[in-house]
Amino acid sequence: YFGGDLTKLAKRAYDKSIEMRESWWRELLQCLQGVEYLHREAQMHLDIKEPNTMLRHDDFKNPEVVLVDFGRAQSFCSKVTGISGTPGYIPPETWKRYRWQPQGDIFSLGVVFFQLLAARVPLPGPDAAAGIFQVQAKSVQEVGQQTITNQPPWQLFPTR
Repeated sequence: YFGGDLTKLAKRAYDKSIEMRESWWRELLQCLQGVEYLHREAQMHLDIKEPNTMLRHDDFKNPEVVLVDFGRAQSFCSKVTGISGTPGYIPPETWKRYRWQPQGDIFSLGVVFFQLLAARVPLPGPDAAAGIFQVQAKSVQEVGQQTITNQPPWQLFPTR
């Protein structure tokens, strides 16, 4: 993979003073399609992070994202127990239940794109798991309301 990973793409954009906020939706969609394919094949990646989201080629204007490093991947059928993945990308339910589920791949991908868009980690803490457990909302209803009032820019997603 000649284009490096998404972190390299972000750095190149920053170095050239290119605003990437709108462009990232295209890369996010490609990552989601990769995870969708894995999950359709009943596989979980378990370690989605920037270094595992590579660019197929060095075409800065039309990047093609590929998920790599399936060393921790497991099938849905396997009883994946224990903490697997990279701290900071592991979903809270995995820390609490000591078990990975397919939705964890989506959580990890969310962390990747939060970091690329915000240029910071989502919930910093004193250790690997601490930040994940910080409570940001008082209730589930508050989270739901935030979701309704802060919609992603869906118009930037390409249509099929």
